[in-house]
Amino acid sequence: MKTANPRFRFGLKAKIFCVFSTISLILVILTTLFTYKREKDAFMSGLESELVAAAHAVDGMLPADYHERIENADSISAEEYEKYVGIFNRYAWSLGLEYVYSYMKFDGKIYTTSSSFTEEEMKAGDNTAFFYEYEEPSEELMDLFEGAEIGKPIYSLYDDPEYGHLLSAFIPMKTDSGKVYVIGADVEFSYIKQKQRETLQTCLIAAIGFLLLFLAAAFFIVTSISRPIVSLLTTARTVSENQDYSLRAQKLTNDEFGELVDGFNDMLGEIQSRDQKLERHRARLESDVADRTAELVELNRDLEAATDAAQKANNAKSTFLANMSHELRTPLNAVIGYSEMLEEEAEDAGLDDFIPDLKKINAAGKHLLSLINSVLDLSKIEAGKMTLFNEWIDVDDLIEEVVGTIQPLVEKSRNRLEVDCSPDVGRMFADITKVRQALFNLLSNSAKFTKDGVLKLKVWREPAKHSAGSADRILMQISDSGIGMSEEQMSRLFTAFTQADSSTTRNYGGTGLGLAITQQFCQFMGGNVTVESKEGEGSVFTITLPAVYEEETVTVTNGNDAIQAVTAATSGDSRRSVLVIDDDEAIRDLMSRSLSKAGFHVETAGNGTVGLEMAKKLRPSVITLDVMMPGMDGWAVLSQLKIDPDLRDIPVIMMTMLDDKHLGFSLGASDFLTKPIDARVLASIIGKYNKADGPYALVVEDDDDSRQLLCRQLEKEKWECQSAANGKEALEVVEKHGKPALILLDLMMPVMNGIQFVEELRKNPDHRGIPTIVVTGKEITEEERAILNGDVMEILKKGDHSSGELMTEIRGLINQAMETLSER
Repeated sequence: MKTANPRFRFGLKAKIFCVFSTISLILVILTTLFTYKREKDAFMSGLESELVAAAHAVDGMLPADYHERIENADSISAEEYEKYVGIFNRYAWSLGLEYVYSYMKFDGKIYTTSSSFTEEEMKAGDNTAFFYEYEEPSEELMDLFEGAEIGKPIYSLYDDPEYGHLLSAFIPMKTDSGKVYVIGADVEFSYIKQKQRETLQTCLIAAIGFLLLFLAAAFFIVTSISRPIVSLLTTARTVSENQDYSLRAQKLTNDEFGELVDGFNDMLGEIQSRDQKLERHRARLESDVADRTAELVELNRDLEAATDAAQKANNAKSTFLANMSHELRTPLNAVIGYSEMLEEEAEDAGLDDFIPDLKKINAAGKHLLSLINSVLDLSKIEAGKMTLFNEWIDVDDLIEEVVGTIQPLVEKSRNRLEVDCSPDVGRMFADITKVRQALFNLLSNSAKFTKDGVLKLKVWREPAKHSAGSADRILMQISDSGIGMSEEQMSRLFTAFTQADSSTTRNYGGTGLGLAITQQFCQFMGGNVTVESKEGEGSVFTITLPAVYEEETVTVTNGNDAIQAVTAATSGDSRRSVLVIDDDEAIRDLMSRSLSKAGFHVETAGNGTVGLEMAKKLRPSVITLDVMMPGMDGWAVLSQLKIDPDLRDIPVIMMTMLDDKHLGFSLGASDFLTKPIDARVLASIIGKYNKADGPYALVVEDDDDSRQLLCRQLEKEKWECQSAANGKEALEVVEKHGKPALILLDLMMPVMNGIQFVEELRKNPDHRGIPTIVVTGKEITEEERAILNGDVMEILKKGDHSSGELMTEIRGLINQAMETLSER
């Protein structure tokens, strides 16, 4: 006889699950209500304490005799009052308070004697509340002036038509002469409601999480109870339907359920007759084969799924690295760039109080950028996405560069750096960025853990016959007299996010990434980093790298097409400015007046020293230079101009009583005039070197802040700047304004990205070879670098260069290209 459909039975598993679920729901609700009430009460108590502390801060921010001096509206000067308004504003705004203030009572009326103001009030100019009458004070406030306990705070929640819905803390105070005044602080009630809503949301989210956790636990418990019974029932039903007594129930536990299964299986064994042994054996073999086959199929399926998942995860990680590199560096580039610009503007405006804070912002941005770069480097190494970009490196120059960079950090801890670079160290073929970073990481690490000591950097070449490999090796050894390490500390030295011990981070800072990345870089370049150290005696780190390493690398080359066209970047200039250097005041005045009439902006200098300083500051289009001057004569000035990388490309017109053209041209003069000077001839010659309609720089960047920052930096260098938010807009700018002299290009942009823009630009033969500098936060792949090769002069990472360094880099690239052309 068949039973009812089991799908409609309310089985044991469902019953147990319902009981657990109901209990869990009740517990979660009660816990949530209790937690919310406790957090709400704690918040209000804490808020009241903060208001009392803020009110007491009013006394701390005012002079001790401030309220003693107040008798009427003229007791405190406007200047003094405005000073304390600024102090109060910064304090109140930093804590999110609406107001902090003090009141005094005169002739039965309450007057405001000090107060902060909201940002809206400050913008509206409504900040003159000294001795302002509080027209409708609350009874609670009035009572504080009538014998209330001095120093005891009271709290008031009220609606004020002028100031809003506020929670206030009032504290009566008394001066030495017995004058009573009230200090107070307000917070907007909407802030309280917002915090209570946030607390409630947090409690609800936690409640849902705990409920889901309890339900999962209940499901697990119910399943563990019901699974053996269901398994046994399934086996019994199968045996009954198929009359197959060779089946055995699966024993899942060792408790009473396990004993029941054992008894059931024993019963099946006794039922089977001895003449079925052979059949039973055959069936068991077939069952084993089938089980093994099923396991293998399932294993293969799992392996395929795992392989696909791993590939997808790897692709996702690569995409994440590229996107995060761009998305993190782009805003940091704006933060660092604007902080530098604000620092310069604050210094020019005499706002010295802001400069330390701006320096802190800039330093914090650079520190965060360094941390991001380290994490991304480590992620690329772990993902196997690190690529070497090898080039020939002059090791002497590299060491000199690194030492110059690290020297301030060494001197900060009163250390001394001794450098011993072997004369025959020569050159190496490697990734200069990674070698430089590895060396800098080890030197900065030694400087950090050494105080008032000595750091030594020794660099030498080990010939192939003395080294383990078949090629020469470059060894760089950094030793210090710092705190040293124990054997146990050295065992985890190169583990990411790990430092020597727990006190290292507290005492010295750092993330524990620098040494791990350094070792990975060196191993990736076919070398290694080793360490020797004794606690209290210092440490010795040794970098060993092959002099030539070419496995899985990309050779770095310059863009030849860009070099061929770079003269466009310097052939024109829209500044139309002339610097006149002459010791004769009458000559300076005459030339200034005549050239100004011709449409030039003229600056003058009375001697060579001042002229050089003004040239560095103004960077004029043309310099006219008198030869015969006291002190530093014209030939000396000309020599100094031509050895300065930032000034040597400025055309110089020599003016003298003598005909010394041969000497002038040999020193780099652009033209030569003999006194007396014909003003029209001078203007014509200057105009030849100073074109009004010069070329422009094109900035292609989708981030508004970064785009504006680059344009401002270029305009500060007297470039005319055009900008575009994507590649399509940039092509329209080129179509409208003609061929630019220079392009600063981001790669990750909507509509048309930087790679597509370069490819489209190549299609027009006239636009090939425009000097292009990529400024991007994206990690450049080998394929993208291959596409850009030949058109792009340099690839700069966002945030890695300050505004001054960026402009110096651009000028250096242009000068480098000009030198290459002159050599050809």
